[in-house]
Amino acid sequence: GVIGAVVDGVHLGDADADAIGDIEAALYDNGVLFFRDQHLTDEQQIALAAKFGEPSIYPISKIHGATEPVCSTIVDDADSPPSTDNWHTDVTWIESPPMIAILCGVEIPAHGGDTMWASAIDVYESLSPTLRTLLDGLEAEHNCWPGFCTTAETKSGVEGLGRMISDAYPPVMHPLVRTHPVTGQRAYYD
Repeated sequence: GVIGAVVDGVHLGDADADAIGDIEAALYDNGVLFFRDQHLTDEQQIALAAKFGEPSIYPISKIHGATEPVCSTIVDDADSPPSTDNWHTDVTWIESPPMIAILCGVEIPAHGGDTMWASAIDVYESLSPTLRTLLDGLEAEHNCWPGFCTTAETKSGVEGLGRMISDAYPPVMHPLVRTHPVTGQRAYYD
């Protein structure tokens, strides 16, 4: 693979500034990091996020009046099937998407249930120079696609939530190819 690394020997709940610096460097080198057997509380996960910068508040939570970041649990089972079972980058439909995402697997099935990752940097680098030149400088519209808004409304039971999301977060334009602010690497961003 071209992405990902497993990190051992650190407990994220106790990570000091030096460990966070090492983790951040490893993240920029590998794109995604996996830490096994961490068992963080919601409070520890938010505190961990704060060590990398100001934690964001999920846009839909803001609509409901949230003023502080919280952890949410995504349940994918027969009663709550996955609503975003497709390739995507989280929350691109806001002006300034989060720089880093922290996910914690609470209940992992023995088989399957994988979250799959892809390297947008590798996607861009695998393109021909001509295609890269064509894409550089182009922008794409990002929106909270109607299927997501409908699913959010259905799962929350809040009538009109889809319209509230669309009104609060109208489409935004982002470069089709972005430059990572730390590494300088170019990545396809869709």
